[in-house]
Amino acid sequence: MSEQLKDIKPQLVDTLPPQRESFYLLLDGALMDVPLLAYSHDDQPVVEQLYRNTRHESALSVSPCLIKPSADTRLWQQQMQWQSKGVVLRSTEPVALLSQHLKSLLSVRLPSQQLAYCRYYSPTWLVRLLKTLSLPERRAWSGPVEAWYANSPEGWVYFQDDAQGVARTAEEEGWFALKQTQLEQWQAEEHQRFIDKAAEHLGCESKATAHGLEQRTRVATLTDAARDLGFVLEYQCLHYLELAWRFPQELLSPQLAHLLADRDQDAEQRLQLAEQQLFGLNRDV
Repeated sequence: MSEQLKDIKPQLVDTLPPQRESFYLLLDGALMDVPLLAYSHDDQPVVEQLYRNTRHESALSVSPCLIKPSADTRLWQQQMQWQSKGVVLRSTEPVALLSQHLKSLLSVRLPSQQLAYCRYYSPTWLVRLLKTLSLPERRAWSGPVEAWYANSPEGWVYFQDDAQGVARTAEEEGWFALKQTQLEQWQAEEHQRFIDKAAEHLGCESKATAHGLEQRTRVATLTDAARDLGFVLEYQCLHYLELAWRFPQELLSPQLAHLLADRDQDAEQRLQLAEQQLFGLNRDV
């Protein structure tokens, strides 16, 4: 797969192409009222809720929505409202066929053969997903979609194919299978994202400096320690890091080490008790 990935590096442009007759919007209905947006800025949009007529119909109010803007649409002038809450795609196929294929991608099959929701209409996750696919895999995934566009801090990241894949139907949902290597790569990326976020929160120097790199190594070590103690949620892990960063020696005391390792108490209670003792609020812990 690594050799084929060399051929499909994403491109970057400052703005979307000016000619948009074959462009669609695919927006996350859990993050915004998509029909309201569409009809407020377009007199004749075509709006298709992807959960409609699928096993997810009970959650129709938060369904991702495919929008085909009209020729006189004002939606393109409202990019700041939606560019972080969805993606843009290009296809010459009609809404009916395109929406069927997109419905087939609502869930993907994990290596365990279980089905999992796939938020491919999130800009971040779309880029992550497409970057891990070989050219044949991406063509199969895209089907009738000729190009995908996702906004990022650097501009619009886009993937374009020179050939189309087979269009699937809603009844085939879950046909696309993820590889274990993809899950491991995304897990590593999420871990690094957390390290960078925690380092910034703790006031570390830039990772461009030797000291900044040393600090991030320490953050990574402390993160592993936090997870070993059962602080697996992001905010719990960050709470542990705050304590360990400010009280590195005190946290190693036998008393606090025993408290933090006591799984008979839930994670948040252990952190609160440790904080109280470290700040001298409860000396009887």
